[in-house]
Amino acid sequence: MGALLAGGTACTSPDDSRIVVTTNILGDVVTEIVGDEAEVSVLMKRNADPHSFAVSAREAHTMQTADLLVYNGLGLEEGVLRHVEAAKAEKVPTVEVGTRINPMEYQDGDAAGLPDPHFWTDPTRMVTAVRLLADEIVEHVDGVDARVVRERADAYAKKIGELEADLARRFAAIPAERRVLVTNHHVFGYLADRYDFRVIGAIIPSGTTLASPSSSDLASLVTAIRT
Repeated sequence: MGALLAGGTACTSPDDSRIVVTTNILGDVVTEIVGDEAEVSVLMKRNADPHSFAVSAREAHTMQTADLLVYNGLGLEEGVLRHVEAAKAEKVPTVEVGTRINPMEYQDGDAAGLPDPHFWTDPTRMVTAVRLLADEIVEHVDGVDARVVRERADAYAKKIGELEADLARRFAAIPAERRVLVTNHHVFGYLADRYDFRVIGAIIPSGTTLASPSSSDLASLVTAIRT
């Protein structure tokens, strides 16, 4: 897919290899791992809502001609999933990271029991994601130096491990009874589980920002906050 034919010989270079990533969160991770070994195209712009962003026809074509397509999955990229399926139909290697890092289920709200896609709020799971992505890149992207990719992945995983230790130390200083969260929607379940927080409510009692709170939802949240 990234090969150039010259005189009957297939040649590849990092410039020919393209990894397409749906979210800027995973885009940052993939970019850190590959460095200059491959071109990384990130579809979601910074500060965009992962639940509602969409792609252009040109970006959809880019997905269908990639060497590797990386997406969060678990229902996060609601406006992009049909293009992911189209890329799969074109035999593009894809990796749904969310299904591979021991995903949790929502515990509250109208999404209770469904898989929670917001795994990046848990640094430990992100280390798993880094290892997974390094393996997928080495396997599917022609022209990359496997040694360089794995060394960069190891270095990045070490940084995330240091972040995890720092977060654990900082959160441990908060008394257990004060370790509670109110969020805009159910997005910090993984962080709460990792660091022993309680999520007492969300303005939008759903796993997606595309839902809307009712007046009774907001009244219940006010009661929970006051309590």
